[in-house]
Amino acid sequence: MKYNDTMTVLEHIAELRKRILLVAAVFILSMIAGLIAAPYVLTLLKLHSPAFQVTWNVFSPWDGLRIYMSIGIVLSLLPTLPFALYQTWLFVNQGLSGREQKAALRFVPFSAICFIIGVAFAYFVVFPMSLAFTTGINSQMNLVETYGVSQYFGSCSVSSSRYPSPSSCRLLCYS
Repeated sequence: MKYNDTMTVLEHIAELRKRILLVAAVFILSMIAGLIAAPYVLTLLKLHSPAFQVTWNVFSPWDGLRIYMSIGIVLSLLPTLPFALYQTWLFVNQGLSGREQKAALRFVPFSAICFIIGVAFAYFVVFPMSLAFTTGINSQMNLVETYGVSQYFGSCSVSSSRYPSPSSCRLLCYS
């Protein structure tokens, strides 16, 4: 580590402020794009199993807006989280030795891949299994199922969050 390139506390705070503002700017821009893409993503989600088997209802005037905003936020987090991690790396990188930098860089791609695999596993494996399980219980009890869009996405969040995965469906189906 080079000690002649040290920064004062105020310089560190200014550097951190700059990085936080960059992350906020990326979040706002991606939120705009996410809100534009949200109806298309919702349509895509409706076409995939098990969502195409369910008639979606709204039970509150705010359900549609809440789901629209939730999908927009999740879509905005897709580019923002990697960018925020990169900005964090640039901030922390200055204080690490060359050996520490190489060791930390080995884990960055692996963690991104694990995140994507975790979200896909939660939505495509865990959520259909939990929905089939609860639907089976309801049919054994002769109950009529009526799903609201909020309950559908809420059940995606609840069923996937029970498993010890840092990449849960809560990020995909934010409720």
